[in-house]
Amino acid sequence: MVVFLFLILILTILIIISVGIVSFNIVFARMPLKIGFSVVKEIIPSQLDSLRNDINKSIDNLKKIHSEQWEIDSYDGIKLVATFIPVKNAKRTVLCAHGYRSSGYFDFSLAVGYFLDTKCNLLIIDQRAHGRSEGKYITFGIKERFDIRDWTHEICKRLGNDLPIYLDGVSMGCATVLLASALELPPCVKGIIADCGYTSCHDIVYKFCKNDIRIHPTLIMPSLNLIFKLNVGCYMNSVKVYEEVKKAKVPIIFAHGDADDFVPIEMTIKNYKACSSTKKLIISEGAEHGMSYVKSTEMYKKCIKELFEQ
Repeated sequence: MVVFLFLILILTILIIISVGIVSFNIVFARMPLKIGFSVVKEIIPSQLDSLRNDINKSIDNLKKIHSEQWEIDSYDGIKLVATFIPVKNAKRTVLCAHGYRSSGYFDFSLAVGYFLDTKCNLLIIDQRAHGRSEGKYITFGIKERFDIRDWTHEICKRLGNDLPIYLDGVSMGCATVLLASALELPPCVKGIIADCGYTSCHDIVYKFCKNDIRIHPTLIMPSLNLIFKLNVGCYMNSVKVYEEVKKAKVPIIFAHGDADDFVPIEMTIKNYKACSSTKKLIISEGAEHGMSYVKSTEMYKKCIKELFEQ
């Protein structure tokens, strides 16, 4: 009987570890396992459905604009790639950091027109493990924050220190730029636009497992966290956005839609309350994930204009 129970225990542990490995690849690997497409729910907001033609048109127009491909080596030795779009008589440069398994052209397609019209150079980055950038794993901002820092220094290197730099992040990109706010950034970084970010890698993955993967997080999180540590070098909860923004030195606009069911609005509110720098909170009524600019365009533009003029 004891031997039987021991074998059951060993088998249970092996199953949990195996599920952890599969889940790790679904959530963090550059390309998810095929099984991921059948067990992970669609996370693209339904409000985008009516905007797909506008988004595709904007992306097509954006690709026709003169641009340059920039490349840098990350602090841990992978190639990072971005698209730089210069404007004549630029007043500033905006670095655009996209969200989880997305792209800068997609996430910022409806906002780039405003930035270009207001004389902003754009640096649209491919986050590590996305697009043209190298990298095996997505780390939800833990490593990506250093990439943001390095991109800001590259902007200064190529364009000089006279033009102000602003960081604009959506979803995972939002958490990434908020985490970067605690790092040693160039003095010309003057502000951050933080749209629908989460509180930590652990928090959003826990929520993701609970609501979007058909596995209860209490069963999977311990093994998933261990596998993350073995592959990434730290635990998922090693860095928390709400702790890092206490060290921020530049003004930050926090934005979130109250109908967001992917990243709960409470996460942005927690980050906002913890932030020690000049800050502003935009709550967009009825906006789903990443839809605050679309649903509250004039208010959003007004806040950005105020940020630029500070």
